[in-house]
Order: sequence, then structure tokens, then C-alpha cells
Amino acid sequence: MPSLMGEAFMEYYPTVLDDIWALDDGFNYLALGLPRWFPIRSVTKAHLARARLNAALLEIHKALDTLAAGGEPGPEWRDMSDVSPVMKDRNAAWRGHGIAPKERGPGDLGIVWAMNANANNLVFWMLVRIWATPGLVERVRGEISPFARASQPKQAFGMHEPPRLNLSLAGLLQECPLFKSCYLETLRLDSRPVSVKRVGRDFVVRETIEDVRPGTQAESYLLKAGTYINIPHAVHQLNPNFFENPTVFEPERFLVRKEKGGGKQQQQGVTAQAERLHPWGGGHSMCTGRMFAEREVLAFVAGILVTWDFEPGTPGGWVMPGHRKATGVAVPSNDLRVKLRRRPSSWAI
Repeated sequence: MPSLMGEAFMEYYPTVLDDIWALDDGFNYLALGLPRWFPIRSVTKAHLARARLNAALLEIHKALDTLAAGGEPGPEWRDMSDVSPVMKDRNAAWRGHGIAPKERGPGDLGIVWAMNANANNLVFWMLVRIWATPGLVERVRGEISPFARASQPKQAFGMHEPPRLNLSLAGLLQECPLFKSCYLETLRLDSRPVSVKRVGRDFVVRETIEDVRPGTQAESYLLKAGTYINIPHAVHQLNPNFFENPTVFEPERFLVRKEKGGGKQQQQGVTAQAERLHPWGGGHSMCTGRMFAEREVLAFVAGILVTWDFEPGTPGGWVMPGHRKATGVAVPSNDLRVKLRRRPSSWAI
């Protein structure tokens, strides 16, 4: 969050992350249009959280407007030098189109919410699934080692510096098929996206032979123009007709062989492809931030893998948490206790 909004925003609004999670918890209810007084606790909390988030975004836009005009935005916004170029550019675009500050919050809230409620959860699930699969963490570390390196600077003046990470995103994306297959498999198991589409013309959806339940006949459904359909992707992602052993984490599920091509992974004849997996939606409404999210998740997971060792915090070993309903990526239904230990510092420089 500070890397996007700056430290002053966090000081002005210290409960921002709590409100993002409250919004995420009740997001589907808001999408249904349920009013604040509806007798479900998460509905009221989501309404209030959204109002506070929009109010805070209004204030930072007013401060950025004042700063752009050469003024002083006030003591609570005394240092806005670390506000990201993304937010500054968006502020300039809003101003350039004559959009009032109070109307900008909903447009920026989607970014603030998505970058915290989706990718962060996916990093958690990917890390836990890699560590909970016997032998997998060693294989993944071996594959990413040329493109993710941790180094420990030598002690100076009696002070220990934090470790430094050197990451090659191009290498992680193009030369690490097993690592990327783990990412896709985590998306399949732990993302819960829903696509909403408006029907442009009447058409009929018919069940295929594979979809017909034993002892029943194929059914058909008329979808009328002007109506909306909700497509929960988890129904497809956990369908045994498309994915064998759909509830099992199989790190190599998305590995496919290629005969020709440049680059190390193609020469080895292996690459990772999503194929029938579509967690980002499709068509004109396909998630525009999917490439950024992929890089964000792979970079964080690689950095943690080369810096830390994890151990289960309970004697019984790794136990995967259940899922609690969320908007984009599932939230763990219970806490998971782990022991963290810095990896050996033999890589001091």
C-alpha cells in the first residue's frame, strides 16, 4: 500500500487495510445492491468501509491537486514525495478531464482494493502449497536460482544490513516453467473469480453429453437479450471433465512440451501454458491488470523462497486451511502457524 499511495496516506488513514478487507468480505453483497440496513453484518461493514475509503481518496486527491497548483496541502500531507507515479499520473488525468475530486475515489478504489485483496492472498496460497508438497520447494528453488538471488552485505560499523534481492522478472516468466505451472495451479485451486456478462441477443445454452448427470436428460437454457449472467469460474476450475483430480494440487499440471523455439525452456521442450484455465475472464472485460498481477506474485514468492525457510508450526505437519468466500482469491478460513527462519547467510558479499 505505501508503495502506491505513499507513507502520508498510511499515517492519515491507518485503518485502510482493515477497511479493504471489510469491503472485500461484503463485496458480493454490494454487487447485489443490498442496502446498508440489510440484516447481514458484513453488508453494513462493507458499506461503511467503502464510504471511508472513498473519503480518504478524496482527501489525497485534493492534496495532490493543491500540490500540482504550487500550494501547500497541509501538515497531514507534509511529504508526498513517495506517492507512486501511477497515482500522480492518474491524478493528472482526472484533472485534465475536469473530474471533480469527490468523483475520483470510486475509480481509484478498484486499484487500491485489487492490489491488496487478490495478489496478496495468492502469494499466501502459492507459498503454502509449494512448501506443503514434499520435495517441491527444493525443485522450485533450483529452477529459479539463476533469476532470484539473495545476498547479505557485510557488516559495517557494527550494523547488520537487511539482505538484498536481485530478481530477473524476464527469467522467472520465461525460463521457469515449473514455477509458473505452480502459479497457474494455485490460481486454479484458490481463485474464485466471477465474470458478469450482458446478453446481447437471445440464445440457447445446451448441456453436452459430458455435462449430463447420470439418470437425467440433457437440458437447455434460454438466455434473453438484455439480461445479465454470472459465470463463477470455480465451477469450471474444479470440474473433473476438464481437470483430472481437480481438488489435488499438481504442480506439473500445466507443463506442456514444445519441440522448437528459442530460449532455455523451449530448448528443453517444456513450457507452462494456461490452456483451459481462464481466471482473468475473457473478451473485452478481461482483467487488464493480469500481467502486472502475475509479475507481482512471482516476484514476491521467488523473493521469499530464496530468503526464508518455513516450517509448520504444529506437530502434525502442513495442514492446508479451508477457504472462506471472497471476491477474487479465497481467504483462508483459519490462521496457519508457521516457523520462519532466515536461510543460511553463506551468500554474504
